[in-house]
Amino acid sequence: MTRDISSIVDAELDAIAPPSPLSGPALAATGRRSIRRRRLAGILGGVALIAAASVLAATTLGGTPPVSPASDTQPSFPLPELDPSVTYDWGHYFDKATPETERLTAALWERLSALEDIEVFVSSDGGDPVAAENLADLPAITRADNHLFEDRPEGRWQTGHIEPVYEMYGRGEVLLTHDDLPQMRLLVQMYPKDGYLAVAPAGAEAGSVSMPVPYLQPNCAGLDDEVYAIAYECPQPSTEDGDRTFALQYHFADETADAGRYGLRVIRYFANGNALVLTLGGIVHFGDWEPVMSAEELTALALSLPAVPVI
Repeated sequence: MTRDISSIVDAELDAIAPPSPLSGPALAATGRRSIRRRRLAGILGGVALIAAASVLAATTLGGTPPVSPASDTQPSFPLPELDPSVTYDWGHYFDKATPETERLTAALWERLSALEDIEVFVSSDGGDPVAAENLADLPAITRADNHLFEDRPEGRWQTGHIEPVYEMYGRGEVLLTHDDLPQMRLLVQMYPKDGYLAVAPAGAEAGSVSMPVPYLQPNCAGLDDEVYAIAYECPQPSTEDGDRTFALQYHFADETADAGRYGLRVIRYFANGNALVLTLGGIVHFGDWEPVMSAEELTALALSLPAVPVI
């Protein structure tokens, strides 16, 4: 993010009223530092916390993913030329488990189950959430064929573009909580090299969990707190070890302005060109509350998952 954009975001955050619990000072003073240190240690699995702090400095807002080195294991799935006046959508078909998705699911469970103060629940078919006790309880990440459609007044039309995607599509919901905090849903997606666009045009569904296809992240210069959010935070850019991460957290108010929808979205752009998207969201009330996981913690989770090929 350029200095000009950073100044704009800071000014907009300063102008937000009433004060939001998502402000930088408020998040820094949540009072759970010892718990968070244990949580980060569980995610990173024995990596020294000093080294972890260096890795976590990679939280960024960037324009395009880093240039990918030559790779024999990750093929490219270039998007077709897109018409900016057309709305696009994904259609998912033929999902199945593969060795790569099984490795991702196992790694995700290993990290989540290591968190001392977070409880993992699973909800399937609209039923009541039940505690996840082992890997078999976790909805599996699977591979699907991702078809790119044009949304037209007369219906959806195939563009002919098909690419693989890894996600928990239709496999139930993973819900995280700790203490008396509300449960928040965790979504996991991984897109292949060249099969997505990074930053959406300014103002295009800014701050939304569902970005316009095929974009993965909003343009923070286009965020408008008067329209979209009570608060949002976009971190400064940096790059570490060939990977970059982007994090956006935001809080939408409902009509009563005493409750709203919280979202935290972290994207890890791998050096091989793939993109991992973790989204955490739920309904919260203003006042004494905090996210189940901070942006730093969700970034640590993203950085801990393996760089498997999306094929």
